[in-house]
Amino acid sequence: MDINKTPIEEFDRWLQHLEGKNLEFKTAQYSFNEQKDLPDYCAALANERGGKLILGVDPSGIVVGSTAFQGSYNTLSQKLLSSLGIRIDVEELKHPKGRVLIFHIPSRLPGQPIKSTGKYTYPMRAGESLVEMDSMTLKTILNETMPDFSCKIVEGLSLSDMDE
Repeated sequence: MDINKTPIEEFDRWLQHLEGKNLEFKTAQYSFNEQKDLPDYCAALANERGGKLILGVDPSGIVVGSTAFQGSYNTLSQKLLSSLGIRIDVEELKHPKGRVLIFHIPSRLPGQPIKSTGKYTYPMRAGESLVEMDSMTLKTILNETMPDFSCKIVEGLSLSDMDE
């Protein structure tokens, strides 16, 4: 789905950045696992507040080109929506150094971690790796939308109602 037409100049600026929580380069010169790796990386980036997964670029930011999903990349957005429950726009960019695929991944909604259909249940980034989300991080996300009862005014409450 060529929703986002990324200018080559802007893409080249992304290549100057190191991979991090919100930017992932994958060499994927010939293929990329659609059943495990793709949903895991997309879910992990969404769980980290969104970002970009770029196929056809090595970890040092060098465009190597990719034939992954050649002729079928435009079906990936719908497949990811069905499996992850979020819309991910997939863009094919014909870079002078080779074809790349850019996955524009939105942030998860507050209080809603993204569950993957790949190797991990709730993937997240840990340095350069994907790992299963730890229980504390999952609890923090789930509690983002919990009401803070300590800031509520209780009508009719007096100091004598309080425990010492």
